[in-house]
Amino acid sequence: MFASVAAFSVAILKPYGVAAQTNEAPEGEVALARDYFIRGTQATEELRWDDAERHFRRAYELSGAASALMNVGLSLRALGRHLEARQVFHELLEKPLLPQGMDRDRIRQLRDEADAKVAELRIGRLKPRQRYRLTLDGQRRKDFGSRPWVIETDPGNHALWIDFEGHERFTWNGALEAGQVFDLTPKFEKLRSRPLRRNPWLWVSVSLVVVGGAVAAGVLLRDSGGLEPQSDIRVDL
Repeated sequence: MFASVAAFSVAILKPYGVAAQTNEAPEGEVALARDYFIRGTQATEELRWDDAERHFRRAYELSGAASALMNVGLSLRALGRHLEARQVFHELLEKPLLPQGMDRDRIRQLRDEADAKVAELRIGRLKPRQRYRLTLDGQRRKDFGSRPWVIETDPGNHALWIDFEGHERFTWNGALEAGQVFDLTPKFEKLRSRPLRRNPWLWVSVSLVVVGGAVAAGVLLRDSGGLEPQSDIRVDL
């Protein structure tokens, strides 16, 4: 699979270079974009997809070349980051003009393949008017109020938690397959506060503080007559 993606990526590069697609970019940026493009191609041939994605993305930022963006999508696809790859291929299809050699049907096929591999978490039984604080894999997701709450993500292992005011945090850890739709029904337990009377040691501590404070106050009142308000006498504990 990876070898075929690499071959397709290099084929994208050869028919048309970055310079041919960046007539409006400054000459210096075009040269730098071409350098990043070459680095990305080398990384692709060595199956270093993280490096390839980073270099191609930088080339696209500098030049706006569709070929660079295409290779960003292919690198994301090879990394299994189908959600981002789908967005990249969609962005390519939105462009009014594509360089010669880039087939819209092929790009559309790649977008649909990425879409088919995106997994869904469907979170049910949430109150419509309540807003929940949800975090998936360390990233906060905003609650727009749609119910059930559908969250798209890539296949693999995931960690999720939901906070709901006045309730214990709900947590879920699990794995999602490519294209899987997983229904999740969180259960929230109300927070329980412990009354002070149930903790005798706390009352002992409070009593000691009260008694100690009273004794100290008595000593200060008794001895205050021997000290003037502006006295330099000071006791350091």
